[in-house]
Amino acid sequence: MARRRSIYARGFRHKNPIPNTCRIGNLVVSGGINEVDPATGKVPAALEAQCALMFAHIREIVETAGGK
Repeated sequence: MARRRSIYARGFRHKNPIPNTCRIGNLVVSGGINEVDPATGKVPAALEAQCALMFAHIREIVETAGGK
């Protein structure tokens, strides 16, 4: 069985002291993806900006976990 490795993506954290993502073998699992701007700590008013932040968080998680 593969070991679990905690992933800490830059600019994307849970409020609880737990990792937001883990990797087990080739599988990367996240507890949740949010729309909070890491620079301000706030949610943008526009839906388009919220979606852009969520996709940016996903990219950061995948790349931090070793993916492309």
